[in-house]
Amino acid sequence: MIKLNYRLRLANIEDIPVLVKHHRLMFEEINELENNTASFIYSDLDKSYTEKLKAQLPNGLCRAYVIEYKNKVVASGAVTIAEYVPIPEDTNTKIARIHSVYTDKEHRRKGLAKQIMEALISICKEPGIRRIRLVYSNEAQQLYEKLGFKPMTNSLELFIKEDVEVDKIIIQKATLENAQEILSLQKSAYQTEAQRYNNFCIEPLKQTLEEMKQDIQEQIVLKAVIDNKIIGSVRAYQKENDVCYIGRLVVHQDYRRKGIAKKLMREIETMFPKVKSFSLFTGWKSRENINLYMSLGYYPTRIEAYDEKDKMVFMEKIIK
Repeated sequence: MIKLNYRLRLANIEDIPVLVKHHRLMFEEINELENNTASFIYSDLDKSYTEKLKAQLPNGLCRAYVIEYKNKVVASGAVTIAEYVPIPEDTNTKIARIHSVYTDKEHRRKGLAKQIMEALISICKEPGIRRIRLVYSNEAQQLYEKLGFKPMTNSLELFIKEDVEVDKIIIQKATLENAQEILSLQKSAYQTEAQRYNNFCIEPLKQTLEEMKQDIQEQIVLKAVIDNKIIGSVRAYQKENDVCYIGRLVVHQDYRRKGIAKKLMREIETMFPKVKSFSLFTGWKSRENINLYMSLGYYPTRIEAYDEKDKMVFMEKIIK
């Protein structure tokens, strides 16, 4: 029985924003717990899940439950019905997938996730569906097994990466409206560096949205765009000493090793036609970064200690 002051109900169209929020928070927490350094742009996830819910909540292909506490949704979960192949154990051609089960942190350990799961399982029984699948985190595995779920064997998955035509990528100056998307990309991209140096307090990860907006106003910040999605960025500024300082070169993980970083670097250099040199720095263990910059004409000038165990390699490109 759900505790006093909590109310379980079917979700409706008006609940889509909180369902989308919980869907994203679930993945953010899983990736943090599993120390997943993959680069994700969660705004794309939000947009895609919103479109799914708008299309499938009304027609019943996707149904969701929420739990309210004092008129605020604090937990939710959903199930999607899909066509699937019949098997000897189940000749039904439909299968259910439970997903996006999430509870706000301050309301956990109160049985809310179990209530959501039981309600979703009941929905699946109505049309006679016998198979229900889900993808779980280590933290939730015990709950699901108590409800009768068993681990699957002999199951593999392949993600097909889309081919990117570099010529279709547009390099443009970023605007203040791009600040949040670039900041999210930056923080995702720098997870790789943070893990490499075992330091999750590096400056690119600590930058705030206001600081990002200030960079866009005070520096030249470029964005690489394909299909209206920002997949890369770089920024630079010039001081009175005729030196251009370049920094925060990032490319979305799915689009790396396709020449986008070089394209961004070459474009940012054209923005400063009168400087006598370009300067940048990177971590001493970041060999791929160093090789990239050397291929563009940059050479190491000095190495400085960043902290007790890490160093930064400063590189320069002289304009003749």
